[in-house]
Amino acid sequence: ALDFAVTSGLRQDAVQKAIAAPQSVCLDYETFKNNYKDTKSLCEEAGFTFTPLVFEAHGGGWSAAALRVFGQIAKQQKSAGILCKEGVSLKIAQRLSTAIHMANSRAVLKRLSAGMPSAPTVLDLEAADVDRDHRLEV
Repeated sequence: ALDFAVTSGLRQDAVQKAIAAPQSVCLDYETFKNNYKDTKSLCEEAGFTFTPLVFEAHGGGWSAAALRVFGQIAKQQKSAGILCKEGVSLKIAQRLSTAIHMANSRAVLKRLSAGMPSAPTVLDLEAADVDRDHRLEV
């Protein structure tokens, strides 16, 4: 069972540790995922392996398990000739990074829109006056 998880080294409880040891962000969250509701043990009892794949949302870090799993996927795609061998790993990394950034953007916009008054989405530059120092005054 693969468990995709995204965490952040900018969390208040993690930032000091992340400064000293950046890899701790993914490692700590991987440990949390393994122990949460005893997931790893329950999976092993059921006869399959539980692997949390942890990504850091802001710095772009990947857990060791995520690197191993996606490295193996890239090797399989290379051997199958799905993509040129130089591009497989990069393509996987780009797609995952884009998905994480999109999710971050949605989360930020959702939080912002909940507490802010509506604002115009486009600044009408023709209606604005620009002074001689090139400052925009609306």
